[in-house]
Amino acid sequence: MEMKTKTLLLLSLLATMQFLLQYQTFGQCPTTPINIQLPTGVLNTRIIKFKNEKLGVLNKHMTGTSQHPPGILDINVENFFNMLDKICSRGDGVRIYFGAYCNSTIGPDDPYAVGKDNILVPIFVPTVANMGYQQDVVPEYYILDETDQKGYRLIRQSIARDWVNNFRNTLLLELSATLPPSRNGNDNRSLWYNKADLLNWKKDIIDCQKPSHPEITTISLLWGVFEKDGNFIQANGSVKQLNVTGLLTMLFQIPKASVQTKAQKEALFLKAKKNGIKLKSIVADYDTGVPCPPGDNCDLGNSL
Repeated sequence: MEMKTKTLLLLSLLATMQFLLQYQTFGQCPTTPINIQLPTGVLNTRIIKFKNEKLGVLNKHMTGTSQHPPGILDINVENFFNMLDKICSRGDGVRIYFGAYCNSTIGPDDPYAVGKDNILVPIFVPTVANMGYQQDVVPEYYILDETDQKGYRLIRQSIARDWVNNFRNTLLLELSATLPPSRNGNDNRSLWYNKADLLNWKKDIIDCQKPSHPEITTISLLWGVFEKDGNFIQANGSVKQLNVTGLLTMLFQIPKASVQTKAQKEALFLKAKKNGIKLKSIVADYDTGVPCPPGDNCDLGNSL
């Protein structure tokens, strides 16, 4: 009887400790929706549209029988958020340029572009508000690089400019031709993210979820295409309606991450309903910043 009582007390103590750990973790969760969160069904639709609408154009510019990769896979999630922390400490927003590797920039200290001609590469840069525009903080241009201990590296502004120009001069015109007839102008050239949204996202993953889910270790960056009109949160917190159907975008997927709060779930249900997606389960991935184009979003102050 005494052994049974000790066992029950031990089980009760373990249950209490688990509850307190979950409560402590939940207390660290953001209390507002993650603005860049979206239902997995939406992300999957955007991946399919990329394969159907953009991949053929990109493969035309690959050498030999090689195929354009679907994205950058299995980046260490803490390295990724460390990079965003560093960038966010330099300004009040983050721009991701679409670039394409090219051999003309390769030098003794630039081996990471070898054999990757015309493969898309996202280039991250902090931005600051200036006279109503978000301007790059130069020369703070970063790329992901898992061969580096940090998982990312600073690159020279001249390299960033060459890769961005290679994208615009080699790929952009043909990618723009894939846009639906209702759209005028060019395909997407960059995305811009509010610093507050990114830090809220990081808090959700690193501070809230990872302590009780150590299996959250990687993030995948994938290429996608906007499939519907979208709501985008501006720097002043207001919501803007943008017609972005058919434009290139960047997708983020964190295996084992989940949706934590009621507010987040309700926000996802609304996004899913707007995009005609029936949710079978509440699983979230992450998309988007403000695209450039359309319209005046290109006036965010692109410096490359």
